[in-house]
Amino acid sequence: MKEIKILFVLILLTGAMYYGIEPYAHHIFNPVVKPADFKFSDLFPADSSPAAVDMERGRLIQLVNEANPEEGRDIVQNFGCQACHTIKSAQMFPYGLGSLEAEEKALIEANGLLPPDLSNAASLYDEVYLIDFMKNPPTPSFTTSHRRHQQELLAEGLATGGDSQKLNTTFTKAVEGFDSKIGSNYVKMNSFAWLTEEQLASVVSFLRTLATPVEKLTPKEVTINACVRCHSIDYDHVPLAAMPKELEKYLGTVPPDLSMMIRSKGEGYLNTFINDPQKHLLGTNMPRVGLTAASQAKVVAYLNQVGDPKADERNSLGLYFVIYFLVLAVLAFAWKHNEFKEIGK
Repeated sequence: MKEIKILFVLILLTGAMYYGIEPYAHHIFNPVVKPADFKFSDLFPADSSPAAVDMERGRLIQLVNEANPEEGRDIVQNFGCQACHTIKSAQMFPYGLGSLEAEEKALIEANGLLPPDLSNAASLYDEVYLIDFMKNPPTPSFTTSHRRHQQELLAEGLATGGDSQKLNTTFTKAVEGFDSKIGSNYVKMNSFAWLTEEQLASVVSFLRTLATPVEKLTPKEVTINACVRCHSIDYDHVPLAAMPKELEKYLGTVPPDLSMMIRSKGEGYLNTFINDPQKHLLGTNMPRVGLTAASQAKVVAYLNQVGDPKADERNSLGLYFVIYFLVLAVLAFAWKHNEFKEIGK
């Protein structure tokens, strides 16, 4: 019985230390952030209520529903989109070189990285995000989210009695510095702010006619479209669709390979980080790409598949290992009891 008591004490102490200390340490190293926001609420005024955000999103989606896709086709062909993007499903290519491989190579040489193919843009990316992105690319990909999170830090500091003058000065410098950096360095796509909302909606309407529903796209296809212009995935032989030196000039560094990202960061982290990188790394150079919830789920599933392909098999073995050690413990206790039973006499 003495061994059972010792085991019980060890379990109690280990459990108290693990459940008392580990969650605190995890909180320090991985601060809690708000859940992923697939409405991209920061694109709307800061004082907008959830109902107001829904109403404005509904208005923009209605514009797309009522738009003329043929007008959108004309804009894509004649006002710049086709100059930098392939649209494989519509057989639209920038250079007319006769092969997709040659077109992509020429685009990488011209831009330093491969602009995404637009064939499935309307199914992979949020349509409201796309309209805002075409108006002014830095806004949805970087600056509105960064500003919103800086505002939250400012409000938190003021609420805890911080020096309002210092906090406001810090806020202004952070926002202005980031906006300047992003505007001058990290966005290659031109603004189409001179197009009306109706015209931008017609472009999205045209892209809708080309897009394959995300449910019919493989996780790998979604990830390649969304991620590989800046990231490689070596474990699945997916190369970086960019010139590394040019990418380093563009972003300040070569972004990491994604093969083991699911293990190094975890699914929970990636679900919020992909949706809004500024939540975890305020001031990061990684853009928000505007994936829908369904598209992002496919990206995370693919990273899981590449980075931890044996997860299901490993997890299924867990129960057998527990049973094995329980049986072994019972046998060891029975052996000890048999060998030492004479000592107590």
